[in-house]
Amino acid sequence: MKLVNADRVEKATKLDLKGLNIATTGKWITLTGDASLVHTPNVNRKNDEKVTPVETKIMFGKDTAIVNLAAHSVNVIVLDLINRKDSIQCAPILLRRVMLFR
Repeated sequence: MKLVNADRVEKATKLDLKGLNIATTGKWITLTGDASLVHTPNVNRKNDEKVTPVETKIMFGKDTAIVNLAAHSVNVIVLDLINRKDSIQCAPILLRRVMLFR
């Protein structure tokens, strides 16, 4: 699942996972940087990477998860599906059910 926060403030995001048979843990990869670098093209140089991905472990509750998206960030959350049958049906449902709140 991909989530983008283009705003300059952190945002709490609630993920509705009802109906999905997923593992209780997953992987969360965040790519962000200092606000002064956001609109700088080709900001990373060889041996001088100012924007790098950060990978963390994420825990999921039974039906929901709340993630705090950093300002100016691109996030990828990797869910491990328990059975193959769900993988075909869940992706469109999951993206429709993502709800932002402030």
